[in-house]
Amino acid sequence: MNPALLVLPSTINIIGASYREIAETAPTSYIEVNYENMYLSYKPYNKLASEYEEAIRAAHAAGRRVPVIHAPYESWLMHVGSNGIEELANTVTSLGVKVMVFHLPSTRYGDAWQDAIKTLSRLQDKYNVEVAVENLVAAPPWSNPHRLAETANKHGISLCIDTGHLHLNGYDTAEIIDKYLDMIRVLHVHDNHGTSDEHLIVGAGTINWLRAAASIRRAAENGSWIVLEEKCIARREGISACKARLILQAASMTGMVTGWNGYRKLLEGGIRTR
Repeated sequence: MNPALLVLPSTINIIGASYREIAETAPTSYIEVNYENMYLSYKPYNKLASEYEEAIRAAHAAGRRVPVIHAPYESWLMHVGSNGIEELANTVTSLGVKVMVFHLPSTRYGDAWQDAIKTLSRLQDKYNVEVAVENLVAAPPWSNPHRLAETANKHGISLCIDTGHLHLNGYDTAEIIDKYLDMIRVLHVHDNHGTSDEHLIVGAGTINWLRAAASIRRAAENGSWIVLEEKCIARREGISACKARLILQAASMTGMVTGWNGYRKLLEGGIRTR
C-alpha cells in the first residue's frame, strides 16, 4: 500500500465532537477509532462494543474506513475477561477492522497479563485480526519496549510503538522503531516535553523528529499504520482549532512518510502550532 494511505487521523484528535463530524474532518480515506473518546465521556464497560459499532458505522457513513481501533485500557481487560474481549473483537472485525491495539495488564494486577495475552493471541486466528500490544508510560514491565517485544514475539503478537511513551521513558524513537521494524504494525505518533503524557502535535514537544522521520517513513513503507495521537479537547481549545490541527498533522505526517523534501525544512526550522 502507498505509505501515504497508512496515515490515520484518530477520533482522539477531536474529543467532544460526534464520530461523524470527526470522520468528515479527516482529509484521508481511513480513520482510527480510539477508546479515549469513550473514556472521557464515561461510557460503561458493558456498552463499549455497541459504542465501537456506532463509531465505526459513523465513519463509514462519512466515507471513511476504520482499519485500526484502540481497544479499552487494561482495567477493562481485567473487568470483562475473555468473553468481553471476544464480544468486542467479533463486533469490530465484522465491520472491517484489521488491527486491534491493546494495553497489557501491568504488574499491578500480578500475573494476570499471562491469561490476557493468551486470549489476545487466540483472537488473531478466530477473528482474522492482528493484535498489537502497546508500550506504556508507567505500567511495568510494559514501559520497557524490549520486554514488551520479547513477550509479544513469544505469543505471535505484533507491536504498537507509541512515540510519546518512548520519549517519557528515555528511549530513542528512531532506535526502537528500527530495531523492531518487522514486529511493528501500528505507530502512535505524538509529542511531549519528556515530563508528562501531553499528546501534543508533532513538533510541539522535545522529541527529535528530524532524527525519527526516516525511521517512521521506513515503518510506513513496511506496512505499519501511522496513527496521529495528538489529543485536542474541543470544549477547552475550540472545535475549529481541533479540526485545523487534525488537518495540519495529517498533511505534515503524509509529507514525512512520503519523503517530501519540504518536510525536512519544516523540521529544521521548527514547527509552530500555537
